[in-house]
Amino acid sequence: MIYPLWISRIAKSRYFAISITILLICLILSPYAMNGFWGDDALNSQVSFGLKRVQGHLWNFSFSVFWYWLTVEGRLMAGFLHGYPLFYLFSDLQSLRLAQCVTVVLNIGLFSYILFYLGFKRNIILMWAILFVGLFQISDPLDPIAAFAFHYQILAIQLFLPLILLLKWSRDRKRKYLIFAMILWFWSMMYYEINVIFLFIAAAFVLKNSQERRATLQNLFIVAVPVFAYGILNYYFRSHAANASYQGSNFGQANLFLSAYLKQLSSSFPLSYYLAQGNKTTGLLDLLNIGLHSKLAWAIFVLGAIVSYKTTNVIKDELSSVKAKFEISVISIAMLLLSPILPAISSRYQLEVGWGHGTLPVYYQYFGASLFLLWILSRITLHSRMDRMTLSLAIGLYLSLNTIVNMQSVIHLDAEYYRGPRELFISQAHEGLFQGVKDGDIVEISGTPHYVNANLIFEGCGKNVFVPTGDHYWLPEAPSPNAQRFFLSRNPSTGRYEVSPATQENN
Repeated sequence: MIYPLWISRIAKSRYFAISITILLICLILSPYAMNGFWGDDALNSQVSFGLKRVQGHLWNFSFSVFWYWLTVEGRLMAGFLHGYPLFYLFSDLQSLRLAQCVTVVLNIGLFSYILFYLGFKRNIILMWAILFVGLFQISDPLDPIAAFAFHYQILAIQLFLPLILLLKWSRDRKRKYLIFAMILWFWSMMYYEINVIFLFIAAAFVLKNSQERRATLQNLFIVAVPVFAYGILNYYFRSHAANASYQGSNFGQANLFLSAYLKQLSSSFPLSYYLAQGNKTTGLLDLLNIGLHSKLAWAIFVLGAIVSYKTTNVIKDELSSVKAKFEISVISIAMLLLSPILPAISSRYQLEVGWGHGTLPVYYQYFGASLFLLWILSRITLHSRMDRMTLSLAIGLYLSLNTIVNMQSVIHLDAEYYRGPRELFISQAHEGLFQGVKDGDIVEISGTPHYVNANLIFEGCGKNVFVPTGDHYWLPEAPSPNAQRFFLSRNPSTGRYEVSPATQENN
C-alpha cells in the first residue's frame, strides 16, 4: 500500500501538474529544436563566420544594416541591434535552436504572469499554456518560431513589459506606470510595427479606468504623445529615404484587404495549415500510422491527457470567478483580431498569405486564439468523470497529432531546402569543392539555395571569396586585382554542388 500512496501524493501535489506541463511544452517544441536554419535565419546564422571572414566588428555590422534600412528603405528596424548579437553568440545550429526555444518558454512565462496578475488561477494558466503551444504550426520558411525566432520572441517581450505596466496602472492608478508603459511601447516600435496593437489596449484601458473627464484627457494625452512622435519619425525617414522601396510597408489594394485578413486570421486556427495545404504532403492515415509508431507522439498524448484531466474539472468555475473579464477580452481581441490587419493592408503580404498559411504576426494571434479556445473549453459541460476523461483524451490526441504534423514539416523542409542542402554543401566544401579557388577570387552563384554565399563558403573551406550579389552595403568588399572567376551551381538531378572555372562560353 505504500507505493500507491506515494504515487497518489505526487499526483495531488500542486507541483505535479506544473512539472508535467513544462515537460509537455518542451516535447511539443522538439520539432523546433531540431530543425535547420529557415528563412532569413539561414542567413542570420552566418553572422559569426561573416565577421570572421572580413575581420569585421559585430556592432559596426549590426548598426550598418540598421542604418541601411533606415536611410535607404525608410523603415525603423532596430531589431538588428539585438538580433545579430544573439545570432553571433549562438552560432551553431543546436545551440541556436535551443536558445530560441528558451525564449519561447520565456514568452509563455511572461504571459502567464499577466494572466496571474489578472486573477487567473494555476489550472487555467496551465490549460492556456498547452492550448497555446498546441496551436504552433510549421508551415513554411517564414514560420515565426522556427525562423525569425529571436526577433519575434524579443518583440513579444517588448509588448508584454508595457502591458504589465499598463495593468499595474489600471490597478494602482499611479500615472508613472502609464508613462513608463508608453515609453517602452515607443521603444518597441523602433524594432517592428506589429506592436502597434498595444495602442488599442492602452486606449481601451484608459477609457475604462479613468474616473473623470479631466483625468481621461490627461491619460489619453500620455498615450497620444509617443504615437505622434513615432508618426513624425516614421514619416521623416520614409520621405527622406534614398529608395523607400520595401513593398511590405506600402499599402496594398483595398479590394484584397478582406480576403487577406481572413486568410491571415485562419492561420491561427488549430491544424489550419494542414487542413488547407499540408495534407497534400502527408495524408491523415499516414500521420496516424506515424503517430502510432512514435514515442514522442505517445508521450505527448499521455502527458496532454494527464494535464487536461487535472485541470478541466475546475476551469469553468475558476474562469467564471475571474473579475478582469474586460481586460482579458481587450487583450484577446487585440492579439487575435487586430494582428492580422498589418499583413492584410500590406502590398507584399496581401499576395503571400493563404488559407491556413499566414505571415509572421500569426505568433501574436496564437496568444489571442488560445484564450478564446480556453473560453470555449470552459463552456463545455462535463456531467461525469467519463466526460472529463473523454475530453482529456481528445486534447492529448490533438496535441500529439499537431506535433507529428510539425515534425513531418520539419523533415520535408529540411530535406528539400535547408538542413540537407546546407550540410551537403559544407561536406563537399570540406572534401575539396573549392580546391582550385583562392582568396579574393570571384565566385558567381546560380541555382543554389539563397543562403549559399561567401560566408557559407568561408565556413566550409576557410577561403574568402567575392560573390557579386550586390548585398555588400554593410561591409564593402571587392575582388583581388588578380581574381579568377568561377561558377558555383547545383546539379538539379543529383542535388550536388559543382564549381567550374569561367570560360569564354559561359562568360
